[in-house]
Amino acid sequence: MDAVELEERVSDLVAAVLGIERAEIDGDFQGGLADLGCTSLQAVQLNRLLEEEFGCEINVLDVVDAQGIRQICAVISKSPAKRTGANPKGR
Repeated sequence: MDAVELEERVSDLVAAVLGIERAEIDGDFQGGLADLGCTSLQAVQLNRLLEEEFGCEINVLDVVDAQGIRQICAVISKSPAKRTGANPKGR
C-alpha cells in the first residue's frame, strides 16, 4: 500500500468511527482527535480498527494525540507488526 492509499484508508476509518462525512487528509487538528469530537471510547475503537486493518501494534495515545491524518499514518508506519500465536505461558 502506498502513502496515498494509506492516507485515504486512515481518513475513511477516522470518518467512520467519528460519524463524520470526511476527515481531511490535509486537515490539522492541533488538539488531537478531540478537535474532531472524538471521545475516549471512539479513540479505543479507532485504535483497534487501525491495528486490525494494518496488522500492527499502536499505542492509543499516539493516535489520540496525532495532529492530522498524516501523523496517524506516520505512527502506523513506525509501529511494530502485531504478534500472533504467542503462547501466554511461554511454552
